[in-house]
Amino acid sequence: MGAGAVCRNIDDLPHGVGRAISLGSFDGFHLGHQAIVKALVSNASKAGLRPLVITFDPHPRTVINPSKAPRLVMTPNEEIDALRTGYDGDILTLPFDQATRNMSASEFIKGTLIERLGMKALICGENHTIGKNREGDAKRLKELASQLGFEFEVVAPVVVDGKNISSTAIRGLIAEGDIPAANKLMGASYRITGEVVTGIKLGHKIGYPTANIKIDPRKALPREGIYASFVDIGKSRYGAMLFVGVNHLDPQRSFSVEANIFDFDRELYGEIISYIPVSYLRESRPIATSQELKAQLSNDKNEILHILEEKERQSVF
Repeated sequence: MGAGAVCRNIDDLPHGVGRAISLGSFDGFHLGHQAIVKALVSNASKAGLRPLVITFDPHPRTVINPSKAPRLVMTPNEEIDALRTGYDGDILTLPFDQATRNMSASEFIKGTLIERLGMKALICGENHTIGKNREGDAKRLKELASQLGFEFEVVAPVVVDGKNISSTAIRGLIAEGDIPAANKLMGASYRITGEVVTGIKLGHKIGYPTANIKIDPRKALPREGIYASFVDIGKSRYGAMLFVGVNHLDPQRSFSVEANIFDFDRELYGEIISYIPVSYLRESRPIATSQELKAQLSNDKNEILHILEEKERQSVF
């Protein structure tokens, strides 16, 4: 089977086929999620079904409890890109709204998954729930599978260092600036993707021009500071000195994600690029003058070059 469909409307999917389905929030597409998708593909292959991953936008907790809605390890587009790295089945992103929230597990499974999508098998993680008030837990889903005539498979959680992997844990590590630990749980590199926009251009004045990217407000960002980073521009990768935080020399005190890209001198305005932080270097702190900032950045660059050289030598990224 070639690459499957990626769509945001049920009616855009091929009709008249039996499906094995996995659904939920795949934020971070970590090792636990990858195990679920692997089980999905295996189940579909054995049963002669078409695999389908269903994600939701916005994140369900944004609707259920807006005050506690999590920042996203991956934006919806980044999540699709991550899924596509090792999965070639269909992907459907459904809107999560109050109507979806108030459906019972049986209503959603029967009306949406079975009648509209042809589901014959449902593959979920151990703690996944479906339906209003999270009533569709593993026990209830097993009952519904028997009543409605579909196969139900539960995938055990993936454990690293004695703890179950979760998107929540990954968000916490990112917030602390512990990117290597977050990457270990994801089995991939955390990245920050956005369109290059105009900044205050202070970097140009002191010899360290930066590419400033527009950030999705839902994106989970690392703690403020300076990071050794790579940057993907098209199909090329460069080293970079990444800054995340409030620019203390900006009169507007604006928050930015920007980097000085090494050995690169082309304008990037309007292009989509991705920063891949490697490790936290130091905190962001007020620097009195641009001359002092220039000296500090020279020291930072030298340290970062050594870090990136070591990562490349180890073939870590």
